[in-house]
Amino acid sequence: MSGKKLMTEIIGIDELPDDLRRSLMISPEHRVTRDGSVYVMHEQKVVILPDSQEGYDFLCLLKGGQTASEAVPENSGDLFRKMLDDPAYRPDFSTLRKCMVNPDIQRCAVLFRACHPDEKDFLQIFRDIAPLEKKDILIRTGPSDVLLIREISDTEEEELADYAEALIGTLESEGIPGIKAGIGQAAADLFSFRNSFLQAAGALETGIQYHRNDSVFVYGRLTFERILECIPREKQAEIVRMIFPENAQPLSEEILETVRVFFLNDLNLTAASKQLFIHRNTLNYRLDKIKKDYGLDLRSFTDAAVFKIITELSEKP
Repeated sequence: MSGKKLMTEIIGIDELPDDLRRSLMISPEHRVTRDGSVYVMHEQKVVILPDSQEGYDFLCLLKGGQTASEAVPENSGDLFRKMLDDPAYRPDFSTLRKCMVNPDIQRCAVLFRACHPDEKDFLQIFRDIAPLEKKDILIRTGPSDVLLIREISDTEEEELADYAEALIGTLESEGIPGIKAGIGQAAADLFSFRNSFLQAAGALETGIQYHRNDSVFVYGRLTFERILECIPREKQAEIVRMIFPENAQPLSEEILETVRVFFLNDLNLTAASKQLFIHRNTLNYRLDKIKKDYGLDLRSFTDAAVFKIITELSEKP
């Protein structure tokens, strides 16, 4: 490590913003990188390090291992783990050959997380159950996280969501519930793969916030939710109260389902009423009730967009 002073901070978990605290509590040793800093749980405290070579070296020493610059990959799993831990690392040709990793292959990150971890070895369960392809790589990135690294072509990227859904279904049938998966965008080469991993981790965190009943979250399909995450926390609550004051009656399940299907059908009254098995006039009546109660006509795109934003924010945990 260099002689330059390393800026670190140690704080209590309760001092973190809600979203950061939730991310760390899901998997207590799982680190989160945000705004140039790395947040790591260590002995019931949170260590904040710079997202830099010095920061990752210090993190390795904190965990009782070698620094990132000292560790030498012995296989493909080691190599990817090192590249995820150390954003500045660039393996030489001999290391790539020893680890049998082609740097020019397109790969995608699929991060699986056990939201209700137990004593079982999550990585070993995956090795025993998951239908893997010959060149798939599995590594543990946290006590409750397993990362699947898969070589893909352009046509296979969309199939990964189906694969993850099917695998989670298999795990649930084996008595392992509460598995979620985040999928990053395809990385063009080895050196951009870390971005795919960060996207997969981000998709998990964002998806769990906004779609708690879903199991698989694809980064490229969460643009709307990621935009909402850019709104400061205090502003989110203020926006919700603009339409839903604290003393307002909560929306009924019937109304929520009506709105969900109406939005799903792109504000098409005929298509939505058919899917809901109700008369078009009944749908109009429900939309009129929302307009009367909340001042928003969901048949208008602008009002529908406002309502969508507010309901998404209000349903966050």
